[in-house]
Amino acid sequence: MKMEIEILKKERNVLLGREGIEAKVAYSEATPPRKEIRKELAKKLGKKEDLIIIQQIKTYFGSGLAKIYANAYDEEKDLKATETTSMIERHTGKKKEGEAPKEEAKAAEGQ
Repeated sequence: MKMEIEILKKERNVLLGREGIEAKVAYSEATPPRKEIRKELAKKLGKKEDLIIIQQIKTYFGSGLAKIYANAYDEEKDLKATETTSMIERHTGKKKEGEAPKEEAKAAEGQ
């Protein structure tokens, strides 16, 4: 899938150890998944992919354009201290330790 990212605005937040990013994504097919946008944004910013959180993807019907809002952190400790666990899980695909996925929990209850 071909996609181009143009950074519109960068806003440094020293206190939280991150940069707020506003960017425009141009794509030709379906809206690119969060994972692909994150990967391309990391390349463009020269940061690790693990330190970027996509807050919002705002699409415009029929245009092949989307506006994204993201945070690019300096360190993982800043990311974990600031972002919600649900947002981190959305980007990493990992659940908190000790939490069983819903299917496993239901199967355990039925036995």
